[in-house]
Amino acid sequence: MEWSRKQDRTTAHLILSRIPDSRPEHKAQVAQTLAGIDASEREMAALKMAAEKFRAEGQSGQAAFEAAGRHFVDYFTSHLSKLKHATRPLSEEFLKPGEFERSCFVTEASIVREQDLFAAVESARPPSVPLDVAYETQHWRGEQVDPR
Repeated sequence: MEWSRKQDRTTAHLILSRIPDSRPEHKAQVAQTLAGIDASEREMAALKMAAEKFRAEGQSGQAAFEAAGRHFVDYFTSHLSKLKHATRPLSEEFLKPGEFERSCFVTEASIVREQDLFAAVESARPPSVPLDVAYETQHWRGEQVDPR
C-alpha cells in the first residue's frame, strides 16, 4: 500500500498543480484526497502495530488484532475507496495521455510485478472465497455495478 499511496500522492499533486485558481472547489477536492492519503498512512501504521503486538503476544493477542483488522477494513471501505474515484474526472481533464501512467510509475516491469503479486494472492485464496474479477474491474473503473 505504501507504493499505492506514493502513486496517489504524486498524481494528486500533478493534478493540483494544473487546477486554475478560479476552481477552488476542485483544489479542495484534491486536498481532501491528500488528507485521506495521510489518514490511510496512520490507519496502516496502527494495523502494522497491532500485527506486531499479535506476533509478540501470540494467541492471547488475536482478538485485539482481529478488532484492529476489522477497523482497518471498515475505514478503508468507507473512506479510501470513495476518495480513490473522487479525482478521476479531474485526472481525465488535467492529465495528458500517458501522464497518469507515468505519475503512477507504470512500466513493463511494474506490470509484470503486479501480475506476479496478483497470482500469488490468487493462489493463496481459499476456493470458498470467490473472486469476481469482472465486478472488481467495473467497480474500480467507477462504473455502477450490482454487487450481487
